Order: sequence, then C-alpha cells, then structure tokens
Amino acid sequence: MTQLIKPAGMVFAVWLFVSPCASWGQSPEEEGPVKTFQKDTHAQSHLSFSPDGRYIASAPDGNGMYKLWDVSSGKLLRVLDKSSAVKYKIAFSPDGRHVAAASDRFYVWETATGKTIHALPGHPGKRVYSVSFSPDGKTVATAGCDTTTRIWSLETGGLVRVIPYDREEACVHSAVFSPDGKTLAIGGVCQNNVTFSLWDAGTGEQNKKIVVVPDDVDIIDQLAYSPDGKYLAVRAYAKREAWIFKAASGELVRRLEEPGVPGEPSQPFKLDKFCFSPNGRYLACLHNFNEIAIFEVDNGVLVKRIPTEAHQGPTYALAFSPDGKYLATGGEGLPKLTGRQILLWSVADLP
Repeated sequence: MTQLIKPAGMVFAVWLFVSPCASWGQSPEEEGPVKTFQKDTHAQSHLSFSPDGRYIASAPDGNGMYKLWDVSSGKLLRVLDKSSAVKYKIAFSPDGRHVAAASDRFYVWETATGKTIHALPGHPGKRVYSVSFSPDGKTVATAGCDTTTRIWSLETGGLVRVIPYDREEACVHSAVFSPDGKTLAIGGVCQNNVTFSLWDAGTGEQNKKIVVVPDDVDIIDQLAYSPDGKYLAVRAYAKREAWIFKAASGELVRRLEEPGVPGEPSQPFKLDKFCFSPNGRYLACLHNFNEIAIFEVDNGVLVKRIPTEAHQGPTYALAFSPDGKYLATGGEGLPKLTGRQILLWSVADLP
C-alpha cells in the first residue's frame, strides 16, 4: 500500500510491502530475484521476452522510452524510441526478428539493429493501446481509442482490415490472436453486460459475444490465450478481477479467487497483470503490486507466491521466459534506490 507522510509541509510517497499471508494463513516464501538488470530511468509497465529468451523488450510507465535488454548480462542494448508520447504494450514477433509497440503511433523495429521499420498513425488522432502478432508473423493487430481493431501487414505496413467495435464511441483496450491465428479476441469498454467478443481474423466477422456475470464491469483491459488455445483469460480494469473461459465455446470456467476459509464465501482475487506459462499449465498474476501469485489453470489452485519487495516499490510488469523457468518483473523504485530495474525470479520448481 502507499502512505503519504507530510512533515513540515513536504510530501513523500512511501511504498510499504504488506504481506497478505495473515489473511491467507500462509507464510510467504523466502525468495529473492536471481538476476537484477541495469538501472532504468523509468519504471516498466510491460515486458516481453524474445522467443529465444535472449532479449527483453520493455515499455515504460508513462512517457519514457521503449528499450531492448540483454537477458544474460542484464544490460541495456538499445533505446528503440525517444518520443515523449505515452507508451503502452510491446511485443516480439514469433520469429523474434521484430518488435512492435503501441503508443500515439504503431511502431515496428528490427530487433538486431533497432532500425525503425514502420511508424504509422495506427488509429488516426487516437491512442493505440495494444499490439498482437499473428502466429505466422505476417500481420499485427492493434487496438485503439477510435473504436476499432486494425490488422496490418508486417511486410508493407499496409492496412489489411478494420474491425469496428460494437460499442459506439468506446475505446478498444486489447486485441489478441488465438494461437491458431483464426480468431481475434477483442475487449474494451463494456456495455449491456457484454465484456468482450470473438471475431474471425480472416473475414472480420463477429463469431460471438461473451457475457460475464458481474454487471458492473467497466473495461476489459487484458486478454490472453493459453498457448494451447484451450483457455482465454480476461481481466476487468476497475474491479481488478479475472476470469478464465473456454476459448472455443466462450463458456465461463472460473473466476480467480483468493484461498478462503472453509464455510465462508469466496472472495475474488485482485490482480494487476497476468500471463500464461509457456506450457499453459499456470497463470502468473501480479497481486496488489507487491507479489507474484501463480495459479494452476485447470483447477484454479494457487500453487506459488513470490513477494516482490525487492523492487522497493510497486511492481507493474510481468512476463514468463520462453522456457517457463523464470518470470521477469518491472516496477517503480523509490528515488536513489534500486527498484527501477527488471528482475528475474526462478519458478523452475513449479509442480
């Protein structure tokens, strides 16, 4: 949590790590990061591993710079963009040769050189919130605040298709390809209990709308397919809750819940970011900006917790390594401390 202390008219923001073990009746695991990266000038809000695990691309929290990091040394390789625009998500292409990012524009860079391949308006006059490569790497889907999802040719930068959102004057916050490339899951501002929808990526036709039980979900800001395409994880922005659906049918499987006391009502698990493990067995979540919580997808059981107080501030970003042995986190540190760094945590002992 954050407390404001105001001695003699000055204001200091102090981040205090509070372990949730008291409410869960468990002891936190005494674990620390296995690698600490070079200090950064901005906190990281989004991280993406290259498919070979050699690099991490980072998006800043706010208007910092997109950057590329070497995993083995933990050092900064290059800055990809120096604009002052607010930055959002970043992603590697399936072959690792390109990096795409969402900001005031839609950007694509060459991984090996940092050369800008495309810098397109994307969603003219509006922010671009997310980027997702198709599994074959030939196209990129972007979601923006112009009520559309757009599909682009990676080779030419040309616009292939525009998918209009089914809510008027509403931002689209997330659009992701299914692992087989046939479907786009799209989420954003919610209306009439419809929280997200599935679209045919080839034709742009809507396949189905999904209705989540709570009627006060405002925005779906995160969507992620499990690598085998069996499940689709969905997060609601304001409620900070997540659900897992069967990807093919749209059937709700479960809401993520905190481990509870037998006989008492279950409580939703509050989370900030999530990502599937490469084998699809686990969903890793950031909990209250200060802990990694890992759930087994098939049964919803919480199997591992890792406090992230080593950031010395709130943790914002989370990504699994391609081999599934590590999780990378990014966050905000207090001034002159070591928190504004990417950290790697071992999860090789997952059951």
